[in-house]
Amino acid sequence: MKDFFLKLVALLLINTSPSPASSFLPKSTVKFIPNLSSCSSDQRFLGSTFLCSSPGKNNNNNNNNNKDDDDDDDQTPRRNLWQVPLPQAPQYFSARELTHRQQELELLAQLRDDDKAIHTFRLLWYSERGPDTEVTLRQAWRNMGHPNHWQQAEDSLLQVCDQDRTYLFPFYLLSKLYCLQGRFQESQRICERILELKPYHFSVLETMVANAAGMVAQAMQEKKESSHQILALQKLQVYSSQRLPPPSDKEKRLEWVQQAMDEANQVLMSAQESNHESLSHSSGINDQGILRSMKDTSKSMDDNNTTASPATARDGTWQ
Repeated sequence: MKDFFLKLVALLLINTSPSPASSFLPKSTVKFIPNLSSCSSDQRFLGSTFLCSSPGKNNNNNNNNNKDDDDDDDQTPRRNLWQVPLPQAPQYFSARELTHRQQELELLAQLRDDDKAIHTFRLLWYSERGPDTEVTLRQAWRNMGHPNHWQQAEDSLLQVCDQDRTYLFPFYLLSKLYCLQGRFQESQRICERILELKPYHFSVLETMVANAAGMVAQAMQEKKESSHQILALQKLQVYSSQRLPPPSDKEKRLEWVQQAMDEANQVLMSAQESNHESLSHSSGINDQGILRSMKDTSKSMDDNNTTASPATARDGTWQ
């Protein structure tokens, strides 16, 4: 029964996997999982999650004093599930953030035929909070490429998350890191919150699939009852069906993109309505200080991000 489930998971990871042009995992990760060297980028992420979180397979080619897996797992920090940092919706959307939402809507439309826009999405996400934060996030991404540097990556990501709970991208990277570490429930909790705020986030959906695959493997390894195994497998199938289909599946691809655009448009409209309500409320209670504060905050965020446009963020080191 165990072999059956493991083979079924492997088939799901390979056969349901789309083919985005950009990498879902730092390239350096593939070095210590040679089995994945011939796989596509998204399969590397899903496969490496499956392998890295499996006892007896973690860090097989990692020159780290040949520690056994149980020792490595004990050194991995664990948080109470309810202590996991979660993103928040902004109380007021700056003009810059509203522009980013509009750009995402336009980029989604470009996904109808191919995956070229995914690279631009990532440039946009990295640049949202200025060049200093972008440098920190790129370094964290590189550190995610090897288990020896996972703690450094987590520390950096948690710091950025704590500084700005409305910035979704570092939370996404943190969820990916937790998934790689086998901390599937923590990763899933973050992913679910991101999808509440941005339901069209295709990269988060990929991480949800990897989490579900890891939970299936975990159920096998811990010899849980077959009902737990079946439930985990059902979750894997559900999340797999929600992913961005490959360009070759034209009909499903167009359907997914249209739904994502509808969701993105709704997010944009909700943000605009939220701003209007905030400003109306401030005027209604005759508190001009709050109104000025909102406008000053918006202007400050826009000024701080002026130099961080996606078009100037191309150094290729993080791909």
